[in-house]
Amino acid sequence: MRNPSLRIACVLTALALLPTLVACDLKGVTVLIADFESNSVDGVRFYRLDEALGDFVPGGSIRFSAPYLSKALGEVVDYRILDADGNETSRFTAPLFRDASNPDVVTVNLLYNRLEDPGWFRLASFNGAGESPLSLEQIYF
Repeated sequence: MRNPSLRIACVLTALALLPTLVACDLKGVTVLIADFESNSVDGVRFYRLDEALGDFVPGGSIRFSAPYLSKALGEVVDYRILDADGNETSRFTAPLFRDASNPDVVTVNLLYNRLEDPGWFRLASFNGAGESPLSLEQIYF
């Protein structure tokens, strides 16, 4: 980082994110979406296992912007993290990785400020028409 203005921008970005990082439990999650473009996926919703009920209950969600090209990162997507009531808690940008053999399949590494208790989570993608079934895979965080 020999460019002083780039160094200053990085420091300012880190300082701007500091309150968000301190005030929440930020977790990384890698999401593969098999039908990103063809189903106009707007985002993903987190469902946490409620052990008392024995079922997954809705938690927060992530809403994507339209993908765009960034000079530094390639194709990216801006996203907003929303709590279970739909209130925005954070905003981030993440690179979008497309499968070379099928560009409709994307992988994105997201940050999620988990407002729910730690536990087992499943995800569902959503768009204007509704929501996908819950993922078969579950993650603990």
